[in-house]
Amino acid sequence: MDFIFVNINRVCYKINEFSLKTKFFYDFLNFVQFYTTLRSIWNRFAEKVVKLWILGCWLLFDAEKQNISAGD
Repeated sequence: MDFIFVNINRVCYKINEFSLKTKFFYDFLNFVQFYTTLRSIWNRFAEKVVKLWILGCWLLFDAEKQNISAGD
């Protein structure tokens, strides 16, 4: 009878061990998905900031050029 309980305990232990590994795997996948989503949002934000910065520099340069030509 003890032999049956020992085998059942081993099977339960293996099932728990497997579920912990799968839980870790799914947690890791969720983290990777969150990280890639965050990177995607950051890249879109950074792209807009760079475009606005380039546009601002171009407008500033254009305004300075117009002031210099207006002074001549």
